[in-house]
Amino acid sequence: MRAALPPFSFSLSRRRLLGAGAGLLFPFGKRSAAEAPAESLAACLPPGKWDEVEKLVDSLLEKISSGQTEKGALGSDDPQPAATSLAVMAFLSRGHAPGRGRYGACLVKAMEFVLSSQDKEGVFSLDGRSQNATYHHALSGLMLGEVYGLTGGERSPRVREAIARALKVSRGVQITSPGGQGMRYFTNPRQADLSVTGAHFLFYRSAKNAEFDVPEEWVDRMLVYVKECQAEDGSFKYQKSGPVTVAMTSVGLLFLVMTGRHTNQSAIAAARWLNGVDLSQAIQRRDYTLYYASLAMSQMGGEAWRGFYPGLVDSQLALAAATGGLASDGDCYPGAKVISDSFGILSLTPPCQVLPIFQR
Repeated sequence: MRAALPPFSFSLSRRRLLGAGAGLLFPFGKRSAAEAPAESLAACLPPGKWDEVEKLVDSLLEKISSGQTEKGALGSDDPQPAATSLAVMAFLSRGHAPGRGRYGACLVKAMEFVLSSQDKEGVFSLDGRSQNATYHHALSGLMLGEVYGLTGGERSPRVREAIARALKVSRGVQITSPGGQGMRYFTNPRQADLSVTGAHFLFYRSAKNAEFDVPEEWVDRMLVYVKECQAEDGSFKYQKSGPVTVAMTSVGLLFLVMTGRHTNQSAIAAARWLNGVDLSQAIQRRDYTLYYASLAMSQMGGEAWRGFYPGLVDSQLALAAATGGLASDGDCYPGAKVISDSFGILSLTPPCQVLPIFQR
């Protein structure tokens, strides 16, 4: 029998400002000793391995920037905003920022492209409320929430308005789902699945960290659905019925740890299940699976992270050595190259502790 989950509450907001020159982000006020990580998240790697990670990430970012289109999209084979949004987050996770440094102009142009993709309803999509627009919207909202604290001048109120409009869209879709709980594609909003729910949860969380009005009730209702997707062994399913998957177990654990349930037995069981997965073997939707898994396990920290991250690093470095990037054969959607490389970078960069959504 799974342990009951306590009521939801967000952790304190942790918006960050870009420090001049150093490319590091500093908090508003001081972090308490209890909040600070006990050790670097990269400390679990053998000597020299983190240098290999940095070298791979930097080389992939250079390739992504070189493929920017005239309109600002990153990933010329997919002009939709999700690919560009993920790429922007990959740059942010390495300490780069719009308007500053090597990629400053590239990131400003990319942000402008994403902002221009928001339609009159508030949806981030160049194809209306299509099925894929569900993800374009959530990922674009997440990116803008992450970059909001780095914007200034006339761009800041534009970003703020875009996020506020996007939140109304996401909340409107959630309200139409059964019980106002989980979420599904814009094309069939009266259903729910854990994948779409997780994407919009991270948008909510990022907006909350950026001090937008995201009532606890919104995520409280999501958690009702999330709990119903967990199996007895701690793993999670795509929907209430059906097989468990690595991706959905990662998303389920992410919900638990990001709502303060690190020590709950449900979270411990999910982390244990994930650490039993051989990351060197084929994993369906490998790119976003490892992104969610790495984010969730970095938030768990401790033995869960130490048992997970070295294997992830080894598998990502091996894939890059074999293919030149982080897209596997199973990643088969438009823009797979830039999307997979960006997800892959984000799976590797939690130890940088720069991207607000990664911060512990």
